[in-house]
Amino acid sequence: PDRQELLTEIQNHGKVLEPLEHFKYSNIGYSLLGLIIEGASGTSYRDYVTESIVDALGLKNTGPDLDFDRLDANHYAKGYTSRIHGPEQIEIEHIDTYAESAATGFYSTAAELTDYFQAHRDGDDRILTDGSKRQMRQVQCQVTDDGAYGLGLIISKIGGRTYYGHSGGYPGHITVSHLDLERQLSISVLTNEGNGPASTLATGILNLISLAADDKHKAKTELRPAEERKRF
Repeated sequence: PDRQELLTEIQNHGKVLEPLEHFKYSNIGYSLLGLIIEGASGTSYRDYVTESIVDALGLKNTGPDLDFDRLDANHYAKGYTSRIHGPEQIEIEHIDTYAESAATGFYSTAAELTDYFQAHRDGDDRILTDGSKRQMRQVQCQVTDDGAYGLGLIISKIGGRTYYGHSGGYPGHITVSHLDLERQLSISVLTNEGNGPASTLATGILNLISLAADDKHKAKTELRPAEERKRF
C-alpha cells in the first residue's frame, strides 16, 4: 500500500484486539511506527533510518527496503518458495513495499547484521543511549516459556543464556539474529527459502559456542589420554 492506503487500512481495520489483551505481531503496527518516525523527524522513514542507523554505523551493504540499483546489478540473494508447497521451488520476485517499508525490513549481510547488534551493547552510544537500550530489553509480553518481546526486540532463552535480537520473515527469506550481552557476542543467520532453518541453525551455533567455552568440557578434553583423544 501507499501512504494513504495504509492510513485507510489502519482507520478501518487497525484495531484487532483491545490493548494488553493478547500478544499479536502486527506488520500494520510497524508500518504505523514508520509514519510516526516521518512525522517526528520531518523526513522520510527510509532517509531517517539510513542516516541515523546505516550511515552512523558505517554499514555499506545494508539499507531499508528495495534499492533498484542493487537489484539491477544482481546484488540481492534470490528468494525461493518453501518445499512444503510443492516439489519445485519457485523464485520469488523482489518488490518495493512502499508504505510498509518499516515493517518489511532491510536488505543486509550476516556480517553487517552482527555489527548492528553490537551497537546494542551498553556503552555504545552510536545509535541509542543506554537508557533506551534498557527500555527495549524490558519484557513487555511473555509469549512462550523461553521467548518474550521487549520493545522491538525478541528476548530468547537458549541453553540457559539470555539473548536479544529478532527474526525476519519475508517471502523467500527467513533470518534470525541473537545478541549475548554478557559475552558481547552477536550472530546472524540468513536463509533464502520460505521455510529456511535459520532459527535451528542459530540455536545450533550458539550451543556449539557455549560447549566450546565451557571450562568443564575443556578440562575433560585435556585430561583424556592421547590415544583416546585421537579417536575424537
